[in-house]
Parts: sequence; structure tokens; C-alpha cells
Amino acid sequence: MSCDATAYASGAYSLWHSESSIRSARSAGSKQDRVREYVTEHAPQIFRIADIRTALLGISDRTIRLVLDELKRDGRIRPEGTGRAAVWVRTSR
Repeated sequence: MSCDATAYASGAYSLWHSESSIRSARSAGSKQDRVREYVTEHAPQIFRIADIRTALLGISDRTIRLVLDELKRDGRIRPEGTGRAAVWVRTSR
């Protein structure tokens, strides 16, 4: 393997390893905890339920909505719009 190929492989491995570590950290805790953490710490300021579905595979819409309702009651997020066009906005609280 040439030096360039070795450096590329090393960089690719480092990227894979750091991403897999993030995924492992995310999988700790309950599914509700994972949704709560994603929404409060990783989601963009304005996000859709589909963003959560994409980021957290294997979590049901029912679980996602349960957590969103909880965060809404706590004043940490607010919905804008309804149906498929709805977005959620993190508040400054």
C-alpha cells in the first residue's frame, strides 16, 4: 500500500471509529432518553419528526411523539404548523 493509500485508510478508520462511538453513546439509555437527548442536544433549532426518525432508527413514532409532548409541556420546544408540514422549534429555555 502506498503512503497516500495508508493515510487515506487511516483517516477513514478514524472517522468510522468516531462515528461508531457517537452511535454507541446514543444507544445508551431508554428510547425516550435517546429521543430527548437528540432533540435537546443534537437536532437543529428547527426540526421535523422525520429528522428524529432518520437520526434514531428503530424508535417508533409513538415514542417520538410522547417525548415531543413532554418537552412541549416543559416549554423546551414548540410546534409550528400541523400535519406533515409541521416543524418543531427548540425554545431558549
